[in-house]
Amino acid sequence: VKRAAECAIASQRRKQENVRLDKRDNSGLTWPKDVRVFAVRRFTFKNAMKIENLKECPVCPTTIDRRHFVKTAALGSAALAAAPLGKAAKKKTNSETLVAQLFGSLNESQKKVVAFPFEHPLREKVDNNWHITKKSIGEIFTGEQQALVQEIFLKLHSEQYAETVLGQVRHDSEEEGFESTSVALFGQPNTGKFEFVLTGRHCTRRCDGDSV
Repeated sequence: VKRAAECAIASQRRKQENVRLDKRDNSGLTWPKDVRVFAVRRFTFKNAMKIENLKECPVCPTTIDRRHFVKTAALGSAALAAAPLGKAAKKKTNSETLVAQLFGSLNESQKKVVAFPFEHPLREKVDNNWHITKKSIGEIFTGEQQALVQEIFLKLHSEQYAETVLGQVRHDSEEEGFESTSVALFGQPNTGKFEFVLTGRHCTRRCDGDSV
């Protein structure tokens, strides 16, 4: 231990006694002259690595006691932790998805047309101009249900392009409008096997019904 301390002291003596912060930090910004901190590293036999600051930064706040620091840090941590928890709680209260809302709004006659078992082969069919069910949403759904279907469709696209894609669907429908599309629901909500499919001219959209 004695030998190690002597080596540390000898090594330090070869270095400049006053350790200064350079005028420039790693970011390349220039520090004001009066903000630079000067420190002298004093080495003793008992503690060869002890550092004592002889001059503190003139613009820095005075030292706070440990108890105050711990209390303040704890309060800050609690505040940060509370924020995501609050968001999670809010998300939980609104956990019912739009597709689940649509499914829950269907009456029995509507379910006979648009609701199918999850393993139904129709769920995997793809075509460029087709209707997955025999009736369009304009024929079978109420105005509120049609608005919900349109909202689901918009949510499947980024906000930047959603309205543009919707306009293209309307254009391809040859003036029949978005109401000419058809919808099918496969499976049951909140089971992990629940899918929404919307079809029309040059249009097929599929999504996990529990996530939209």
